Amino acid sequence: MPQKQRSGKSSFSPTKTQTAQFDHSVLSETYVDLYGKVLTGKTPPSGPTAVIYGAGDESGCVKLPSPQYLTLPAPNGPADGCGWDPKEFVVWKRLPKNLATVHTESQVKPLHEALFSRTSHVVSIAEPTVDSVLHSWLPRSVSGQMIDDNLQLAEAWKQFGIAGFTVPVQQNLARLLNQAFFHSINEVKVRDLGPTLTVDQLKTNLHRSA
Repeated sequence: MPQKQRSGKSSFSPTKTQTAQFDHSVLSETYVDLYGKVLTGKTPPSGPTAVIYGAGDESGCVKLPSPQYLTLPAPNGPADGCGWDPKEFVVWKRLPKNLATVHTESQVKPLHEALFSRTSHVVSIAEPTVDSVLHSWLPRSVSGQMIDDNLQLAEAWKQFGIAGFTVPVQQNLARLLNQAFFHSINEVKVRDLGPTLTVDQLKTNLHRSA
């Protein structure tokens, strides 16, 4: 009498080409490089140890609108990126973006306001402009320096940026514009920031979408 075949599923083992190694980098922290100077002289206990002027990450380089005073570990050496002069600035490499730090703010205000700011606090915040965003985007530009309206974006980057006018460079500009004008314009896409687009055309386009 013939033997009945066993019912049920047979075990399966994937071949080597059907397997992959887990990439632990997807769980790793994101990092940033900071550019600035080490503070010397007398500082308050647990006070700032560095003044930071700019930063760089996978999306590109940015110059901060105003210097920021932070408590940081020792720098890694002279500045080596984003156009910062190694004779004048140092770099903190691959700092985790979630690193806890003491952030000290320094503001000029009338004595009365400084003393009674908790009960009578008045803050005047300057509205961002396209020029101020461009200065943040262009690491080698100087705040207040005039950027020619007839200058094409690729030419502006060639004069005041680092390396080529790449997609990450365009993505960084789009991010800065969207952050500055999120409440008044349609979202800026990378395709809206072609290399031949002039500064004047950029301002006009943003005005039309407002």
